[in-house]
Amino acid sequence: MAHNQRVLSMRILIIYRHFWPDSPPYASMLRTLAARMSANGHSVEIWCEQPCYKASDRAKQNPRHEVLSGVSVTRLRRFPLANIALMRKLGSFAFAGRALCKSIIARIRGERYDLIWSASIPPVIQGVSASLIARIFDAKFLYHIQDIYPELAAHMGYLKPSNPLYKILALLERKTRCKADRIITLSQDMANKISSLSGKDDNIRIINNFGLQSFDAPAEKHKPLSIAAQKEAKSDKVNFIFAGNLGMFQKLDNVIDAMHMANADNATLSFMGEGKALDMLKSRSQNADNIHFLAHRPFEQARHEIAKADIGIVSLEAGVYQFAFPSKTLTYWDLGLPALVIVEPDSALAQFCTEREVALVVTPDDIEGIAKAITRLSEDAALRRRMANQVEIVRAEMTLSAILAQWDDIIAQL
Repeated sequence: MAHNQRVLSMRILIIYRHFWPDSPPYASMLRTLAARMSANGHSVEIWCEQPCYKASDRAKQNPRHEVLSGVSVTRLRRFPLANIALMRKLGSFAFAGRALCKSIIARIRGERYDLIWSASIPPVIQGVSASLIARIFDAKFLYHIQDIYPELAAHMGYLKPSNPLYKILALLERKTRCKADRIITLSQDMANKISSLSGKDDNIRIINNFGLQSFDAPAEKHKPLSIAAQKEAKSDKVNFIFAGNLGMFQKLDNVIDAMHMANADNATLSFMGEGKALDMLKSRSQNADNIHFLAHRPFEQARHEIAKADIGIVSLEAGVYQFAFPSKTLTYWDLGLPALVIVEPDSALAQFCTEREVALVVTPDDIEGIAKAITRLSEDAALRRRMANQVEIVRAEMTLSAILAQWDDIIAQL
């Protein structure tokens, strides 16, 4: 869509529990996307909750109502007893019901919206709630699918397809996908899976995520960091980094085993983040001198830490690429890092990495192959330079403005 093209103004309501300054990446993405829609002349409102994702978020208290970058933000009260793990989980699912009740009251008061926008977390219930809210307001429904549930849970063995609960959840999610006026997802693999599950593909579009902005930093810090400048003062060590959630979908124990196996005395491996697999990974590292664990940190600090590394690591459990896309890949490239990508060679991600020469690709569960890739990358400085040069080309193509232009087109179509 040409930027000077006149479009009809819409009233857009985005419903998601986490919004900036809450720390999930999607919370910051929503601020960028909502601000863009507002700048394009749309009336944009966000319903969210007070920051609650991590303990550091729960220490914050933002205004119940405020306007940020032209976007009207309404924050519901934090779910009670948020320091208790079970209550945090209940709060995640309760938000969908709270938003639904709020929408009924708003409709009775005569409020109207043209577009309801929500994402796919928490699984199933968030989509069901948003779909119902769209019907209450007689509005169009945009469903942003970041992960494909409940099928991902079944793939990982958390739910059996024969389980009645799984069947109910799958049926509800299938109806939600079919009712959506637009589904936005992150990769061709995910689009193919959604189409096969819902039986339709005319409402599916692919727009990948983008490198996050820092809203607390001066404007110049929003610019991509110069990877060459970051490396000038480095030692001769080659640092591999995995940044993000240390969860159960990444099979990171294989990465540690490969690091032990690799013949790479000058290589170090850093994990930055938190998650369910953290204790297991620390135990498996055997206190090795070349494996380090860095605590979760604010985005701007994390961004600079990642930029100091040489190679970013992306790792997925076998088959997960059909149901999710590792957005950390784009963060690495945005900061100029080539990658070691552990994913099936026939995935869209692997094919892109191979064709553009921005990463080495290794099949999941091939620990020896991962070890050989670590060794090769740590020894071959010329290879790292060639990959870094290719990353610069890809980074120039995947700019924030280019991705936001794709969103402009979707909203204009709706």
